[in-house]
Amino acid sequence: MNEQTRRRIEAAAEENYRQFNKSLLPGIENILGVRLPILHKMAKELIQQGWAEALEGEDLFYEERMLRGILIAQAPMSPEKRLESIRQFVPLIDNWGVCDSFCASLKPFIQEHFYEMLDFAAPYVEAAGEFEVRFGLVTLLSHFMLPETAERVFQILDNARHPGYYARAALAWALSVCYVKFPEKTRTYLERRDLDDFTYHKTLQKIRESRRVSAADKNALASLKRTAGEKAASASFPGGEKDWRAAATQEK
Repeated sequence: MNEQTRRRIEAAAEENYRQFNKSLLPGIENILGVRLPILHKMAKELIQQGWAEALEGEDLFYEERMLRGILIAQAPMSPEKRLESIRQFVPLIDNWGVCDSFCASLKPFIQEHFYEMLDFAAPYVEAAGEFEVRFGLVTLLSHFMLPETAERVFQILDNARHPGYYARAALAWALSVCYVKFPEKTRTYLERRDLDDFTYHKTLQKIRESRRVSAADKNALASLKRTAGEKAASASFPGGEKDWRAAATQEK
């Protein structure tokens, strides 16, 4: 970000919110504490006033990277330019907050270029980088859980095998959304897919936590539970049980 934009972001920082965000983003230290609605408001203003200049320079803070993603997703540019900007931005993502916000911000573009973006997102599920994989998965679960793309989505999910926590958590999240939308297909998928214990039990956990799944369906999931139990999920998170629970809550 350029210096003028950085000063605007710094002026909107809140210490209490910085501490809250740090508790949800283990290992991310360059947090100022600016709320997401404020960053969206800044993005709208920059789009009117000169967004390209704002993107000049490196990002020193978490919120700068977040704002950069919003601008890349929503500033006026050709489809070819936006796809190239997305392609350059995704490797810069190093946390779930920026990743998930960026995926959500892409909604208008995806609505206009639906199948092109499905083809664009699919290879990321097989990428080497943990957050590149998460980008692909969160894009799918946010925008492509529809009857006309269900079979393609399940085929793409078959290729998600990254061992990183945030990639596996995103896969579990995606499968829980699949269950809400396509319960029978998802149940069949869970029975045949060779998911690791963490991803498998986190998927069941997130389905049980969903308000869009009936009590009867939640009870029926008990027959799918493996003997390893949910301890495998929390044990696999580098921050331990507390951070796993916080991340799971934030992802709903």
